[in-house]
Amino acid sequence: MIFTDDRDFDLLGPVHIVMLAISLALFVGLPLIALKVKNPKITTAIAWVLGAVLILNQLSFLAFGYIRYPDVAAKYFLPLHICWMGSIICGVALITRQQFMYEIAYFWGFAGTLQAVITPDVPITFPSYWLIEYFIAHSGFIAGVCLMTWGMKMRPRLISLPLVLGFSVVYMVVLGGINYVLDANYMFLCEPPGGNSPFFVVDWPWYLLVLSPVAVMFVHLIYLPWEVVDYLKKRRKRIEREREKAKDN
Repeated sequence: MIFTDDRDFDLLGPVHIVMLAISLALFVGLPLIALKVKNPKITTAIAWVLGAVLILNQLSFLAFGYIRYPDVAAKYFLPLHICWMGSIICGVALITRQQFMYEIAYFWGFAGTLQAVITPDVPITFPSYWLIEYFIAHSGFIAGVCLMTWGMKMRPRLISLPLVLGFSVVYMVVLGGINYVLDANYMFLCEPPGGNSPFFVVDWPWYLLVLSPVAVMFVHLIYLPWEVVDYLKKRRKRIEREREKAKDN
């Protein structure tokens, strides 16, 4: 990015381990709280607070960029990376419970942002604004998806697979034009990130060709548990109908 600091972030170092532990606690804890209290008002309040935090976190990052780095703010600080935009979409979904926004957050979160929590691209370690903002955006994003999925009983639909993939392609094309105009690298379309991601193992532009089928595969794998759930439900209903017919006979 644009920063010079000797406090580099260490992958799986003490700070990263602590942030992973906090993240895991949120991923599991927020849905459990919603399930335990069984109070829609409390669950809604938690969702609204988390949604507001995610949105305000990105707005604060944008404001920080324009205040501290006004000359390059548009190039580096617009919330256009898939994790940053996904964080905003997740925040809106938490507040509105809009189904398609939830589905975008679900697939973007588990297919991409979760990996960004495990292998972060953070320029400066703790204590720093960069670290806090990064993990609020990424871990908060996943925590919001977990809360909506298991705490608020939302789930993706089968039709959401082509819809989300199509939306992602359109978003990537639009972002490519924005990158060209701003000489930017949003969504890492022009060069790989600086972290230790296992998905950027080849040079540009070849990693884009590699990531495209990987993304499609991930989306289908992430939906696979719901296919299993639907199959088991249909199977149980079929067995129940057969038992009812057997009783009548």
